[in-house]
Amino acid sequence: MAGYCLDVTIDTGDATGALHRLAAAASDLSPAWDRIGLELVASTQQRFASGTDLQGRPWAALAPATVKQKLKSGKTKTLIHTGHLLGSIHFRRAPGDARGGGGVDIGSDRPYAAIHQFGGSITHHARSQPVYRRAKDVERGDARFVKRSQSDFMTYHEVGEHSSTIPARPFLGLDDQDHAQVLRVFSEHLS
Repeated sequence: MAGYCLDVTIDTGDATGALHRLAAAASDLSPAWDRIGLELVASTQQRFASGTDLQGRPWAALAPATVKQKLKSGKTKTLIHTGHLLGSIHFRRAPGDARGGGGVDIGSDRPYAAIHQFGGSITHHARSQPVYRRAKDVERGDARFVKRSQSDFMTYHEVGEHSSTIPARPFLGLDDQDHAQVLRVFSEHLS
């Protein structure tokens, strides 16, 4: 019986090079985490612009007194009065190893961020606060308050203890688009 031998040689240079590039990209994920952090901050800021939660549902409506107050200041967007909460949204690299392991944290350092995210009740303690008025308004029996710069005099007004309930208006978190974007960033980083 005659024998037959087949010699097969595989050039693994291309595959080995690709595996080395993949290993190098996987060994330092910090550029991917930074990009993810920036994109999630932008996504969170977009929720402020649209006034919606993670499922795209509108945030709870403002109380009538809040609407009235916001109209006076010309600011009508929910959760945007001074812009401090919106401007405080940031990311930081979560603890990990030196090669970029870990992740990112998205959040705000504002002490009132949690009450807006989760909702809850706030107790306002009794206090005395300044009230500014104009003498001509008081003479006419008009009890309206004015800005300090428009007033003639100041008195103090006693405010009793009371509470306010703030509905949850979730702005932090990942929606389906955010999850897809995270996967896209990692895919691009590793390819």
